[in-house]
Amino acid sequence: MQGAILILIIFAITFPIYLYCISDKFEIGRLFSFYMRRFVIQPLILLLIIPLFYYRKQMMLRNSN
Repeated sequence: MQGAILILIIFAITFPIYLYCISDKFEIGRLFSFYMRRFVIQPLILLLIIPLFYYRKQMMLRNSN
């Protein structure tokens, strides 16, 4: 559940920025637009954060016992 919420938050932040890059005809720079597209399409950072949620859940279960 937390992972889905995090994906939605990051998508809500990065997608408008990418749309701005498209409407501005990539005046900011092509490399910046490339990385924004990567965040919108492939949220790789979230895949690295998901184990953190698992670890946190395990720690909470361990502390409740």
